Amino acid sequence: DVNTSSLFTSTLLDISGIDWISSDDLHFRGLAIQDNILYVANSKKSASFIGEWECNQSNRPRAKKTNSSFASDSGLKFLSNFTGLDSSNPGLVHPYGIRLNDDNFMYVTTQDTQALLLYDSGGSPDSKTPANSIYPGSVAVYGPFNENGNGVRDVAIDDVNNLVFVAEEQLQMVLCYDASNNFTNIFNITYGGKDAEPIG
Repeated sequence: DVNTSSLFTSTLLDISGIDWISSDDLHFRGLAIQDNILYVANSKKSASFIGEWECNQSNRPRAKKTNSSFASDSGLKFLSNFTGLDSSNPGLVHPYGIRLNDDNFMYVTTQDTQALLLYDSGGSPDSKTPANSIYPGSVAVYGPFNENGNGVRDVAIDDVNNLVFVAEEQLQMVLCYDASNNFTNIFNITYGGKDAEPIG
């Protein structure tokens, strides 16, 4: 059997610069690429962070399968911790989806805190999010803290129309926000092949 932990850590991503947690705490989830940087969400609840790896043509790994394992010439170089769970960023628990807009601001969905978070280009919770934000940088929170929460899923950005979409599984809805992070619409997801219908 292929050891997927070995595949992702030693073959594709260089984790030698991640020295604040053990490799057992690496549970990679969401991915995004912008300006030759690969952003990866680590979803381990007690070790939640978004890491940055250099992703340019010269150091892309060339993976080769050898029997039951993979080997490559080089892994993607770890650059830095873009943002992580700490006292100033308590909302980043169990990150799921990540997307960057044209200004390199990052939207992150989190499952345990059931939130849509926004970070500036330096990785700090955005100060322009609503004043009633429960967590620093939260655009919206969809429920109370739930360590078994799995409602908030992925996030998508429409840069042309300056819209952000969030999938919420438990509500079976996609929620839409404008460029000022104001809620604008809900799309009710129905089964049976029907199209999503806006509500309100």
